[in-house]
Amino acid sequence: MLKSLMAGFVLLALFPAAGFAQDMQDQRYQIEKTKYGFVRLDKRTGAMTFCREDKDALACNPAAAERTEVEADLAGLVEKLAALEERVNSAEARAIAAEDAANAAMEKVKSLAETAISRPTLPSEKDVDEALSFMERFMRRFMDMSRDLNQEKGLPQRS
Repeated sequence: MLKSLMAGFVLLALFPAAGFAQDMQDQRYQIEKTKYGFVRLDKRTGAMTFCREDKDALACNPAAAERTEVEADLAGLVEKLAALEERVNSAEARAIAAEDAANAAMEKVKSLAETAISRPTLPSEKDVDEALSFMERFMRRFMDMSRDLNQEKGLPQRS
C-alpha cells in the first residue's frame, strides 16, 4: 500500500495536471511513460535518460550513447589526473634533491668558514722573503732590459 502511494506521488510529481501541459512543452525536459519506466528527453541536447521505480524511489540512468560519452569523459579525466600526479611527484623529487644539494652546499660553506676563522692565512716569514726575492730579481732584469734598449737607441742613461 505504501509503495503504491509513493509511486502515485512520484507520478504526480512527474506528470503535472492537464492545465500545465502547454507549460511542459515550453520546458527543457519532456518525460514519457514506457513499458519499463520513464524516459526523460532533454529538448535542447536530445539526450535521453531512462528512469524506473526502484524501492519507492526513482532511479535514472543515462542512455547508452550518453553513458559512453560520460565514460569517455571519465577516462580522459583519469588520464589527466595520472599525468598531474606524475608531474607533482616529479616536482617533489626535484624539490627534495634541490633541498639536499642546498643543505650540502651550506655545510661545506660552514666548514670552510670555520676553517678560515680558526686558522689565519697570513704568510710565513719564509714566504715573504721568497716573494720579495722574486720581485727584486724581476725589477733588476726589467731595469737591465730598459738600459739595453736605451743604449741601442742612443738615449742617455739614467742612474
